[in-house]
Amino acid sequence: MDLTLTLVPTTKNHARLVARKDGVELGYMTIIYVDDEGLIVEHTLVHEENRVRGVARAMFDHVVGWARRDRLYVVPLCPFVLSRFEKQPDTSDVRATCTLRQG
Repeated sequence: MDLTLTLVPTTKNHARLVARKDGVELGYMTIIYVDDEGLIVEHTLVHEENRVRGVARAMFDHVVGWARRDRLYVVPLCPFVLSRFEKQPDTSDVRATCTLRQG
């Protein structure tokens, strides 16, 4: 599928990564910037008529590439993004992780 992915700022620290084909919006991801260090992917939405066409996967791949290029981490709040990270261990280099402190 030939998609155009565009980052559209919505507020100072928020943006939408919009997927379009022939000018028609197919879906989007909502993203929150964490300083100059990372991205929180809050939500992924693909309009019902465009599901199972690889739109969400293309947006995920774009975010992973962006994070690698700019040396950012990605916090997957979105269930879809979390599942993609789990299914693609080769993307773990940009996935944010944490450890609990004992004591």
